[in-house]
Amino acid sequence: MRKLLLFLFISLGLIGGDFAYSKDGKYGYIDKNGDVVIKPQFENAGDFSEGLAVVHTKIMGKYKCVYIDKKGGVAIEPQFYWAYGFSEDLARVEKEDHYCGFIDKTGEILIDLQFNHDGGSFSEGLAWLAGYNNKYDYKYGYIDKTGKWVIAPQFDETKNFSEGLAAVRINGKWGYIDKKGEIVVEPEFVEAGDFSEGLARVKIEHKWGYIGKAGWLRNFFAICKWVIKPRFYQAGDFSEGIAAVKIGNEWGQIIPLYIDKTGEVVFKPEFDYIKDFSEGLAAVKIGNKWGYIDRTGKVVIEPQFVEVGAFSEGLAWVWIRNQSSAENQ
Repeated sequence: MRKLLLFLFISLGLIGGDFAYSKDGKYGYIDKNGDVVIKPQFENAGDFSEGLAVVHTKIMGKYKCVYIDKKGGVAIEPQFYWAYGFSEDLARVEKEDHYCGFIDKTGEILIDLQFNHDGGSFSEGLAWLAGYNNKYDYKYGYIDKTGKWVIAPQFDETKNFSEGLAAVRINGKWGYIDKKGEIVVEPEFVEAGDFSEGLARVKIEHKWGYIGKAGWLRNFFAICKWVIKPRFYQAGDFSEGIAAVKIGNEWGQIIPLYIDKTGEVVFKPEFDYIKDFSEGLAAVKIGNKWGYIDRTGKVVIEPQFVEVGAFSEGLAWVWIRNQSSAENQ
């Protein structure tokens, strides 16, 4: 028998408070009260971002990307092969030949669709994209909102700017650059994350640790400081002063912990999996169910969900199976 999935969104912190849900293979939107505000009619649906959302619908047998407003009205007519959410008033869109550019909220193309589709959204005024450093050298760099290359394609891989720095990969190693494209943290890491609350998680050899920006010293030495030395099996971003990490013990067990910015253990939760804190709560998993704890480690929402998101604006999305689905497994 066909399995029906019920998406229960008691907490989906999307901008504007409208959340996507699925019914009979179609997507629509509900509000914070669970009321349907846009009836299920789309093949797929994305989050609202800056007042608009990308949905997929079939037109003459072909999938099309459409931007809708919070009443379900078409805000930007279908004209692109693929489309992404808005960030800093611009959204990346693609043609069928997979070249991309950026549009504004009227649908007007502000940056011509001339770049390879591999790219990111705008963050701190810049967006990373793929391009050619010369005729054959395919690399990544950054453009500004006029579409001009401000940091020429020269990196093997790139990430968004965060707190003034961006992680870039050069010859298999990750480091960080500033908005002039100058290397301020030498590439020496196996993996690297974005800066969050002044720290970035980085992996060296087989362990994760955290570095901080060296402040004015980096202008002279272009170095970073180990704030928390690498000793973790896994590590998350800092949020509200706490980060979720995992360590291995002498018996080969992987233990989840929460640490503060000095690397000290805040508390050791007795759960199988944990996620970062957001708005005072963090998702934890017992067996195959997720719930939430507070900053003392106390369970405040009992584990009962198949999957969950982080809290944002007082809400977080969760996913449960309905009774008929469970009975037919």
